[in-house]
Amino acid sequence: MSADRPDQAAEPGMTFSVKDGVGLLTLDRPAKHNALSTRMRSTLLEILEAIGTDNSVRVVVLRGNGPSFCAGVDIKEARPPEPSKRNALWTREHDNLGAAIGCLPVPVVAVLRGNVLGRGLDLALAADLRIGTPEARLAYPEVERGMIVGGGGARRLVRLVGESRAMDMVLCGKILDGRTAHEWGLVTRLVDDSELEEAALALAYRLAKQPALATYMAKVTVRSALDASAAVGAWTDSAFNVLGLSE
Repeated sequence: MSADRPDQAAEPGMTFSVKDGVGLLTLDRPAKHNALSTRMRSTLLEILEAIGTDNSVRVVVLRGNGPSFCAGVDIKEARPPEPSKRNALWTREHDNLGAAIGCLPVPVVAVLRGNVLGRGLDLALAADLRIGTPEARLAYPEVERGMIVGGGGARRLVRLVGESRAMDMVLCGKILDGRTAHEWGLVTRLVDDSELEEAALALAYRLAKQPALATYMAKVTVRSALDASAAVGAWTDSAFNVLGLSE
């Protein structure tokens, strides 16, 4: 991928472009509120894999075209039968968009408006920063559809809001508006809809100007904080600071 290029359609429903170190990854299926088709998910994984090895990309802005960020998986899409439980589990393990986003070596800023539902909320929670509007609607409606939250979304949700609030959202399908989501810690920054894109891009370009190695190590430090003991965490932080001096 080149450092600067115009929007290119990866497929109907997805676009990606890079300018001044900021990658703009756009879900582009507005008539369906950017509901994810099987092909969109596959393409998104390919783009994320490419971003992971492209030094020209310093920050990723993940957004949706139209009135919504993402209404989840397109449940009306016809799907071929899965050949076996084992193969189905393997396929889904390697089709984990949340893990692919969370493992990127650059910050990911999610831009949230309208519906942020199901797998769409998974994508948002996997991002490092989330900028949303008061009118955004965040929810996990899976249970009422006979499904369960997948892609590591429930684990990320518990870490952000705690078990009790997570249970209300996952088990009861509680819908949060953007203001409540901000109060709960699901939305990092709350802005008016008219300012949303500008605020997200301003943050992204600011992050893109920071030292890349230090930014990456800062992201890893925060993400690993809940998985390490205090002693290991302190040692890791010290080591990262020493490594960061060489950039």
